[in-house]
Amino acid sequence: MYLIILILLILLYRFIRQEHHKVHPFGYSLLDEKENFESKSQCDKISKHLLEHPSMVEGQGFSIYFDETDDLESKFKKHNLNCIYEIFKRVRQPKTNSHVCNIMVVPTCNDTTDKEISVGGHYDGSIEETDFFGKYYMPLCTTVLYLQTPKKFTGGELFLKKYYDDKTYAQIRPMVGKYVRFRGDMFHGVHKMYSDESTCRLSIVFEQYIIPNTKDKFIVQDIFTESEYDETTGTINHR
Repeated sequence: MYLIILILLILLYRFIRQEHHKVHPFGYSLLDEKENFESKSQCDKISKHLLEHPSMVEGQGFSIYFDETDDLESKFKKHNLNCIYEIFKRVRQPKTNSHVCNIMVVPTCNDTTDKEISVGGHYDGSIEETDFFGKYYMPLCTTVLYLQTPKKFTGGELFLKKYYDDKTYAQIRPMVGKYVRFRGDMFHGVHKMYSDESTCRLSIVFEQYIIPNTKDKFIVQDIFTESEYDETTGTINHR
């Protein structure tokens, strides 16, 4: 009896300490990768369409916030983004009901002495929904489809770390047509990409959430990162 109480107290303590509300089930895989998920010709076609889309202001990318609705396809078509919807249908995870799609543009750099991170390490939390205890919902997972890279480049890897673990779990080299899915509590970012070419690293990134209540939203807006982990102070900064 005392052992059961002790175990329950330990689990409660771990829950209270966590700053996030996790939704992935036990045994949900940390990482899944598939090469040639999409053909190069189709990736080229989608890349051209997105880079010329009115929402792509100064080549900075853009985001789409949307909930699951019966008329979701028509909403994407209305914004001339049906190509995004077709990809979403293939990567959507069961039971997810709220999503953020980030059209990510990572420019190249030809100064190899510049070792900065292109996309700073962070935990995804773009919807900024909290539970009863004020904990931010993490996505069930984040999925990535690489659409475009320079022909010759170094860097540009996606790096992943387990929840509050300083050790790098994986580094994934971008490849046109490649699909990556990682669990929603993975700390991640992107290293700078070096190339003499001007071609950017372009990808479609879906944050897939399970939240109690949805709001029938569909919003297209400028891209930004919501939460960033400060390794010096050990805190999460939402912005």
